[in-house]
Amino acid sequence: MRIAFLSALKEEQMVVRRAWPAASSGSLQGFPLDTGERAVSLCSGVGAERMTRAVELARQVFAPKLLVLLGFSAGLRADLPVGEVICDDRGDSSLIKALRSFPIPLRFGRTTTCGFLNSAQEKCDFAAEHPEAMVADLESEAFMQACGDTPCLVLRVVSDELHTDLPLDFETFLDARGFPKESAIARELLRRPSLVPKIWGLAKDANLAQRSLTGVLADIRPLLVRRLLELS
Repeated sequence: MRIAFLSALKEEQMVVRRAWPAASSGSLQGFPLDTGERAVSLCSGVGAERMTRAVELARQVFAPKLLVLLGFSAGLRADLPVGEVICDDRGDSSLIKALRSFPIPLRFGRTTTCGFLNSAQEKCDFAAEHPEAMVADLESEAFMQACGDTPCLVLRVVSDELHTDLPLDFETFLDARGFPKESAIARELLRRPSLVPKIWGLAKDANLAQRSLTGVLADIRPLLVRRLLELS
């Protein structure tokens, strides 16, 4: 009787560690694994294919009653600041209904899948093509499809705003497992020190987004446990 939490980045997986809480249990077929009370957490690495494999593995090994995706996203609307948490309204209907009446700062709408959106212009162009979407990321739609008939929930926090340019093309700084190559990023900053303030600002935004998502998960934990019991 478990919830399986999925994330693409280790910084996103840390949300579960802090809010549930959970602790490292090594790895499962190469995916970092955390465990906690009534919960497991797998970190897939960036990208739809990796997320699909992680969800399929979680379903096979743990047979969770509920699957929850947590992660960062790019805002597609000017009124979405860093730290705003979006709940995709295509999730488990009973849970969505309970969350809508729960007194927390949570907005409901659609997520959509994209490639890397590195510039404000790319985000604006993508937003114009997808007016129904509030945020964009690389994994949400693959996650929902891989969940099959298992109830699911998608929570995405804005980590970079619509009009924010990213200082690096982070797609080129991923290792074979889909995780950022921190040493390569550090070398690039040594080569281009003018980027350091922009990277520092991005890191501050990521920390704010992580704290916001952690707070929401901690707040809604009773609702998730109640829904887990209903499904068992």
